[in-house]
Parts: sequence; C-alpha cells; structure tokens
Amino acid sequence: MLRTIPIRWRVLFVLFVVSFVNYFLRNALSVAYPSIQGEFGYTNQEMGWILNAFNISYTLMMIPGGIFGERYGPRRALGGIAVAWGILTWFTGFAPADNPEVTVTVFVERGGGTDDASPIAARIFRRYFHLPDISPEAPKRPPAPEPAPRPPR
Repeated sequence: MLRTIPIRWRVLFVLFVVSFVNYFLRNALSVAYPSIQGEFGYTNQEMGWILNAFNISYTLMMIPGGIFGERYGPRRALGGIAVAWGILTWFTGFAPADNPEVTVTVFVERGGGTDDASPIAARIFRRYFHLPDISPEAPKRPPAPEPAPRPPR
C-alpha cells in the first residue's frame, strides 16, 4: 500500500512530523515552566536563563545549520538532526536540580541542534515540490517576452 502513495506525499508527511516535533520541543518548556520551577526551586532569573538559552542558540545557529544542510545534503543532515534531538533531549533529564548552569548548557546545545531543520526542510520542499529557489545566489529568470502587438481593426 505504501508504494501506491507518491514519494512527494511521503516526504511531506515526514517533514510534517519533523516540523511538529521541532515545534513541540520549542514550546514544551514554556508549558512546563511552573512545574519545573516549583519542583527544582529555580528562581525567576534562573528560569529566564534556562528558557532563553534555547531560544538564543536556536537563533544563532540557524545560518550554520543551513550551511550544514547544504554541505551534507538534506537527507543525511535531517537524519543527523533527528538523532541529535533525541540525544540532547535525553541529556536534559540528567541535568542536576541544584546546578541550573548545566540545564542552561544542555538547552543551548539542544537549541543549536533543532534549528537546522527549517532551512533543510525548505530545501527538501523545493526539490520534491518543484518550487523556485528564491535565494540571492539563485540564477535569475529571463524576463517574460513582450506580448505580440494586436493587429489594427
């Protein structure tokens, strides 16, 4: 049955799952914020560092992530990112409660590992759905030809 589904729709499903997991990882911490703060006794300042560590590294690593995807290809890069997500999320559970600096470090690494998915997914979309490349380095299309003049009446 899977062979009857065109490859582009299977790719779209995989990209949807990757994007959903990426979105979930970015937003799960803000939902769990009160529970984490109450259980571990973090101050508002420490929680601010933990929450922003992920967002700052996510933003700073976006361009290197795109370069990584261009260099190694989207298939290998996205597979590596998925493995990194799992490992770094697993490490988050081992951060000690009495040392929030370790939690910040893990979230910096996790943010740097999840941001690569967006530029790589964009490249996969362009390839499988035949979308035009809008990057500045993309060759420009020639202008459309002028319409033929209408004959006089």
